[in-house]
Amino acid sequence: MRLILRGSKSRILYRPNTCSSKMYKVHQYKWQDPSDVAELLWRRHVYNSAILSMRRLSREEIGLKKSLAMGLEEIKVAEAAELNEILALNEQRNIKLAEARVEREKMVMSQIEEDTLKEIERKLDWENANAERRTKEVLETIERSRMEYVTRENLKQRVEEALEDPQNFDYAIDLKGVKAPNPLPTKYVFE
Repeated sequence: MRLILRGSKSRILYRPNTCSSKMYKVHQYKWQDPSDVAELLWRRHVYNSAILSMRRLSREEIGLKKSLAMGLEEIKVAEAAELNEILALNEQRNIKLAEARVEREKMVMSQIEEDTLKEIERKLDWENANAERRTKEVLETIERSRMEYVTRENLKQRVEEALEDPQNFDYAIDLKGVKAPNPLPTKYVFE
């Protein structure tokens, strides 16, 4: 490599391209994994085979068209007829698939309807049982209220019973958990 330095005197310096320590060093590259090499070779083989077969087919088609001496218009007509035939087959296939899809959707809808009806029936049974249970609880509460609750009819009797048997709900609990009740109130005396 030559370098020309600018300055008062033009000088040409010669320098090697690389350092002297790296001049004779040969790089050794790692070998690839044999399975990767085999896979790459196989893919290369498949690709080359595909290209060769495509070239062969195109040569055959060109030779066939030349041998038949078909004009461009005849080729277009033949391709249009082939396209129409393919479209008709595709339409028939789509009709069959649509019929199968409709049948499948009917089956799914009938299954969903059946499941929904079962769920509604189960829910109604549960609601009826719950309503009967709640009705029974309400009737029991009404019956109990006639005996236990204070009403205008049994007010005087309840007051006398409470005064005869006084109960003290005033008590204290210390830190050890011992209950310390207040003394019972003295009995109220009616005059």
